[in-house]
Amino acid sequence: MGTKGRQIVGMDIEKLLTLLNNAFADEWLAYYQYWLGAKIVK
Repeated sequence: MGTKGRQIVGMDIEKLLTLLNNAFADEWLAYYQYWLGAKIVK
């Protein structure tokens, strides 16, 4: 991300990427648990 992009976002980019990666991991885990539960029920 360029300097202008960092100014627009207005926060620490490393912190933003950490938060986005954590959210992505949480969503992936929820999907996997749902998928596994569906396989077990089936």
